[in-house]
Amino acid sequence: LDNHLETMEFLTARNLTHGGTLLLSSMALIFIFPMLFGAFGQVPWSQATAEFQGDDFTLNIGLLATWGFRSDRKGTIVITQYNEDTCDSLVEQKTCDKCRDGGGAVFAFTFFALLTTTILILLQYARFFGSFKLGNDNLARMIFSGLYGWTSFCLFLCWTIWVGECHQKMKDDDNLDRYDVVLSSAWSLCFLAFIFTLTGASYEFLLGNQLNSAPSKTTGGHEEAKIEDPEEKNQGANNPDGNLPSAPEAQDTDHKREEQPNTEEQPSTGGNNLGNQQSSAQPAQPVTSIV
Repeated sequence: LDNHLETMEFLTARNLTHGGTLLLSSMALIFIFPMLFGAFGQVPWSQATAEFQGDDFTLNIGLLATWGFRSDRKGTIVITQYNEDTCDSLVEQKTCDKCRDGGGAVFAFTFFALLTTTILILLQYARFFGSFKLGNDNLARMIFSGLYGWTSFCLFLCWTIWVGECHQKMKDDDNLDRYDVVLSSAWSLCFLAFIFTLTGASYEFLLGNQLNSAPSKTTGGHEEAKIEDPEEKNQGANNPDGNLPSAPEAQDTDHKREEQPNTEEQPSTGGNNLGNQQSSAQPAQPVTSIV
């Protein structure tokens, strides 16, 4: 019963941990999608806002372009790509160059993170329902923690490159000196996805080896001692090779034991038996003839 309870506790802990890591990677994938598909400013990585003569001006800064609009012209959106000639009319040319290079790098690493996270979720889903099994627990641990680690590394490069390459240049740009430039929603999603994948990598690396193998049958933390059966011990002494006798040999042994004569003295049950014993015990008398 104790072993059964221990096995149930192990399975519950394994399912909770595997389900938890699956949830972490799923949340990271949800965050990565808007980071990638909002590259033209629909989901801004940085945002610049200002107010002129009662009108609000907003510039959403994406990976590949900016998305500009103002409050007095509702429904009008101006999209400016960093590789266009009109980019220098919005910001300085060096800012356009930095954002073009940095945004392209972030876009590439975001795509790698999206691909790796998708593969990771498929493997985790198969593992959770038992259709993906590896004989080597260390190999399973390295696969899942490696995929998590690579995704976390890609996301780390994304938010650090963006801050150092494009965001800081936008803050220092003279054309945006009246704008308040801050990090926005896509960058926050990237940082959260980085935290989730880093946590998942730590869980897989530290706990994966313990939760991929079933526990040994123990009682109180010690292995159960095997109680030696006296009959098995006698059989082992009669069979030094450790081989059990076959069925015919065992039957012959039983017959031989039954055929052995009983040499013990039986108690007398009557006079006839006593007379027979006395007659059998008397020696034979010689017969002499009288002439």
